[in-house]
Amino acid sequence: MGLLSTKEAANSTPLLIALPVLTIWFHRFCKGSYEPAFTTHPLQEAMVKDTLERTKEPNFNLKEFLHSAYIHPVFK
Repeated sequence: MGLLSTKEAANSTPLLIALPVLTIWFHRFCKGSYEPAFTTHPLQEAMVKDTLERTKEPNFNLKEFLHSAYIHPVFK
């Protein structure tokens, strides 16, 4: 903040005080939004689900399924 005040950027210096607060808030927001997805469904469980799905439908072609999936009318 001292360097910015010497570079005649004193108007933006007070905004830097809010930056750590916003950074901590953003960290907590992301942790609350995305961490539960990885703790409730870890990679090992997802791999088990994929393996079970492959045994149920061995001829399932994901590329064809996604190709015929929903397409926004603008892209048709």
